[in-house]
Amino acid sequence: MPEHPDPERLWRHRRRLVYGSWVAILVLISAVLVWPEHVQPAEPIIQSALYVLGLHVVAYYGTAVAEAFAGRGKR
Repeated sequence: MPEHPDPERLWRHRRRLVYGSWVAILVLISAVLVWPEHVQPAEPIIQSALYVLGLHVVAYYGTAVAEAFAGRGKR
Protein backbone atom coordinates (compact mmCIF):
# COMPACT_ATOMS: atom_id res chain seq x y z
CA MET A 1 0.00 0.00 0.00
CA PRO A 2 1.48 3.38 -0.93
CA GLU A 3 2.38 5.82 1.80
CA HIS A 4 -0.16 8.57 2.47
CA PRO A 5 0.94 11.76 0.70
CA ASP A 6 0.53 13.89 3.83
CA PRO A 7 0.25 11.92 7.07
CA GLU A 8 0.35 15.16 9.07
CA ARG A 9 -3.02 16.12 7.63
CA LEU A 10 -4.88 13.56 9.73
CA TRP A 11 -3.01 14.53 12.90
CA ARG A 12 -3.85 18.21 12.38
CA HIS A 13 -7.51 17.27 12.05
CA ARG A 14 -7.38 15.12 15.19
CA ARG A 15 -5.67 17.86 17.17
CA ARG A 16 -8.30 20.40 16.12
CA LEU A 17 -11.05 17.97 17.05
CA VAL A 18 -9.55 17.41 20.50
CA TYR A 19 -8.92 21.10 21.14
CA GLY A 20 -12.50 21.85 20.15
CA SER A 21 -13.70 19.05 22.42
CA TRP A 22 -11.73 20.49 25.35
CA VAL A 23 -13.29 23.90 24.76
CA ALA A 24 -16.78 22.41 24.52
CA ILE A 25 -16.24 20.39 27.72
CA LEU A 26 -15.12 23.49 29.59
CA VAL A 27 -18.07 25.53 28.27
CA LEU A 28 -20.60 22.85 29.24
CA ILE A 29 -19.14 22.39 32.71
CA SER A 30 -19.04 26.16 33.21
CA ALA A 31 -22.67 26.47 32.13
CA VAL A 32 -23.71 23.77 34.59
CA LEU A 33 -21.80 25.46 37.42
CA VAL A 34 -22.95 29.02 36.65
CA TRP A 35 -26.60 28.38 35.68
CA PRO A 36 -27.62 25.06 37.24
CA GLU A 37 -31.33 25.93 37.26
CA HIS A 38 -31.34 26.74 33.52
CA VAL A 39 -29.48 23.67 32.34
CA GLN A 40 -31.18 21.17 34.66
CA PRO A 41 -33.83 20.20 32.05
CA ALA A 42 -31.08 19.53 29.50
CA GLU A 43 -29.00 17.45 31.89
CA PRO A 44 -29.22 14.15 29.94
CA ILE A 45 -28.19 15.87 26.71
CA ILE A 46 -25.28 17.65 28.39
CA GLN A 47 -24.15 14.43 30.04
CA SER A 48 -24.24 12.57 26.71
CA ALA A 49 -22.33 15.39 25.02
CA LEU A 50 -19.66 15.25 27.71
CA TYR A 51 -19.29 11.49 27.18
CA VAL A 52 -18.86 11.91 23.42
CA LEU A 53 -16.45 14.83 23.75
CA GLY A 54 -14.49 12.97 26.42
CA LEU A 55 -14.26 9.98 24.09
CA HIS A 56 -12.58 12.20 21.48
CA VAL A 57 -9.99 13.31 24.01
CA VAL A 58 -9.32 9.79 25.30
CA ALA A 59 -9.07 8.35 21.78
CA TYR A 60 -6.59 11.04 20.68
CA TYR A 61 -4.30 10.73 23.67
CA GLY A 62 -4.66 6.95 23.72
CA THR A 63 -3.51 6.71 20.12
CA ALA A 64 -0.62 9.07 20.76
CA VAL A 65 0.51 7.05 23.79
CA ALA A 66 0.21 3.75 21.92
CA GLU A 67 2.31 5.09 19.04
CA ALA A 68 4.90 6.47 21.43
CA PHE A 69 5.24 3.08 23.13
CA ALA A 70 5.50 1.42 19.74
CA GLY A 71 8.39 3.70 18.85
CA ARG A 72 6.62 5.35 15.96
CA GLY A 73 5.41 8.40 17.89
CA LYS A 74 6.33 11.97 17.25
CA ARG A 75 9.07 13.34 19.40
